[in-house]
Amino acid sequence: MTVRLYYEDAYLASFEATVVAHGAVGDRPAVALDRSAFYPEGGGQPADHGALDAVAISDVQVVDALVWHGLERGEQLGALPVGGTVRVVGRHAGGGARRHAGGGARAGQE
Repeated sequence: MTVRLYYEDAYLASFEATVVAHGAVGDRPAVALDRSAFYPEGGGQPADHGALDAVAISDVQVVDALVWHGLERGEQLGALPVGGTVRVVGRHAGGGARRHAGGGARAGQE
């Protein structure tokens, strides 16, 4: 199960996490993390974007309580080994977390 950090702070832009699994989301390779601030696509809302270390995230989905972070190419999985720690800096909210985190938008932000 992935701890969903966006429920506590919808604006969290930086965090560290551990890769717990490799898999696929649709036809794209993906990694699951033990904790994530990336809000998944759903309910008509776009997914957040950003990078795990230097690997760009192209999609975010929840499957069976794990938040899966889609990658562009399979060979990128080698840069994100299971058990390895990744650092996220500069997560860009797609909009969903701000609307569903419980507190609404902060003053002056949408």
